[in-house]
Amino acid sequence: MHMPGANGLDVLHAIAGRRPPFAPIVITGQGDLRLAVESMKAGAVDFIEKPIEHQMLLQLIDLSFIRLEQDSALATREREAHDRLATLSPRERDVLDGLLEGQANKVIANNLGISPRTIEIYRSNLMSKLGASGLSDVLRTACLAGLI
Repeated sequence: MHMPGANGLDVLHAIAGRRPPFAPIVITGQGDLRLAVESMKAGAVDFIEKPIEHQMLLQLIDLSFIRLEQDSALATREREAHDRLATLSPRERDVLDGLLEGQANKVIANNLGISPRTIEIYRSNLMSKLGASGLSDVLRTACLAGLI
């Protein structure tokens, strides 16, 4: 943490968002709660003070690899959600927006100036394109894509 030139937080900020991704472990001889919190917010998997037992360090390294795998899996699911949403027609996207606002089919239909039956067709089509079996799957996809 306390190095000449760039300190540990500078390094954490510099590697944040890089590809391939990092799952850093901060090891310091002089730590405090403020630095620990800032380090974790900047992406550190853990913040520990020296001296450290070898077994504990190995466990933290394992945890870092698990985190990288989870982050990679999440990035894949987010990319897939974006790809599925890109297949929606403009009108299906309008219906999705209404659903995300919590509107009933009748309200969406009224807002778009079309019949509730037409909304049902658009809703069915968008659910099929999103691979959704219910509204919760639609919401999950929208959430992964960053719409909500």
